[in-house]
Amino acid sequence: MTSSFVSPRKKNAEDGRQLSPEQAAAAAMVAEAKAPGLAAADVSDGAHVNAVGASLPRIRELASDLVRRAEVFVDGRQAALHNAGDLLTAITEGAFAPGDTRAEIGEILLGRLPGHSGTPGEVTHFKSVGLAVQDTLAAVHVWRRASERRLGSVVPPRSMRTDQFAPEA
Repeated sequence: MTSSFVSPRKKNAEDGRQLSPEQAAAAAMVAEAKAPGLAAADVSDGAHVNAVGASLPRIRELASDLVRRAEVFVDGRQAALHNAGDLLTAITEGAFAPGDTRAEIGEILLGRLPGHSGTPGEVTHFKSVGLAVQDTLAAVHVWRRASERRLGSVVPPRSMRTDQFAPEA
């Protein structure tokens, strides 16, 4: 299998620049597919795989043998083990266990757990299903940049009735 560079405006890979797996040090999967697009044999030793497109249980980007081969890092364990079709399918097939995730990205950033071990040939995989905190931090970053450049407009929130969010009886 070869990896294609695909325009973000395209839905499918087309003829274009091709890289063999041995040439790629990293792969980014951003796909919503029912069948995996990347397997263990497609990834060279020491490579890193980001998979961020499949965040529903029925969707997967990676084959179970790649999930088994890689050290798996997630944005949030609970969210990943509830929503990531790549991981859920690998668990069902016996190729992965819920406790096999090495760390959450926040645990690494805070220094609580190590990231890449540095083991020669280790394949790492970051599975992101998206967390509200990531969206919030991205929004704050964009807002700060826009404010610094005096871009955009401030739109006051519409008033809300407080009973809109009252629990149903």
